[in-house]
Amino acid sequence: MAYQRRRVRVQEDTENIYIKDIETNNIIAQHSLCREKGKIIKNNNHYRDHEQRIKDLEQKIVSIAGEENGAALCRHLKDTEPRIYKDQLVAVEKILFDFNPIDDDLLQHLCQKPLMTASRLKNYLEADQKAKMKGRSSSMQFDISSEKLDLRAYAAIIGQPVGGQEVTHEHA
Repeated sequence: MAYQRRRVRVQEDTENIYIKDIETNNIIAQHSLCREKGKIIKNNNHYRDHEQRIKDLEQKIVSIAGEENGAALCRHLKDTEPRIYKDQLVAVEKILFDFNPIDDDLLQHLCQKPLMTASRLKNYLEADQKAKMKGRSSSMQFDISSEKLDLRAYAAIIGQPVGGQEVTHEHA
């Protein structure tokens, strides 16, 4: 849109046509050349304002998830999948709407998980929802270090005692 009424440079090679900014020589657009006679090729993406769409989606996510969690979630999505960030935002907006209301502590916890994507967010929220339906408070354990873990079943499998006991090995 910024170049709609401006003069640009058009160059081609054997495969592509390039549209460049005359002043900076930066490539504005690149298209594959069509060798078919009379065929019109049009790219409608040139007329969309992607940046505004992304800002609108980010704002919707912030309005659903809250300022802190929404901004953290957006940052996380952008870091994880920068090439498909807009698509991730579209999916997350729908997920947040479908699972609304979401516990703030749960969402804050999920915003800290590495490599967050829309699919992973949905999986975590579905797991949490199922846990609640089964009478559990949450499938997410926010601070596992504060809970005592019962490792007796694991100890039975590996054949070692549990608790502060020391294990010694004797030669056979």
